[in-house]
Amino acid sequence: MWRPQNNFYGATLLALDEVDKQQTAAQNAAYAEGVAGGGFLSIKKCDSNGKNCVIETPGTFVAGAAKKYLIDTPADRFIGADSMVAYAAAIIDALVNKFIETGVKALQGK
Repeated sequence: MWRPQNNFYGATLLALDEVDKQQTAAQNAAYAEGVAGGGFLSIKKCDSNGKNCVIETPGTFVAGAAKKYLIDTPADRFIGADSMVAYAAAIIDALVNKFIETGVKALQGK
C-alpha cells in the first residue's frame, strides 16, 4: 500500500492538500456569514491569538441599521419639512418674479 507521508513529495502533497481544505473551509465560512448577515459581516471580538472570536454585533443588525438610515429614512430627516416649504416658496417666488419681469419687458418692447 502506498504511504505518501513517508517521503518528501507525498508529505508535501498532503500538506498542500490540507492547506487547500482549510482555505476552502474559511472561504465557505466567510461566505455563509455574509449571506446570513444580509451582505454584511458581523463585528467580532477575538482573543490575543485571533483563534477564539465572539460575535459582538451580528451582520443582520448592521444591515438593518444601514437600511433604516440610508433607505427607509425620508428626505425630510436631512432637510426639515419647514425648510423644504421655505425652499419651495423661494423657488416659486423666483419663477413668478422672472415671469413678471419678462412680461413687463415684452409690453415695453425691450
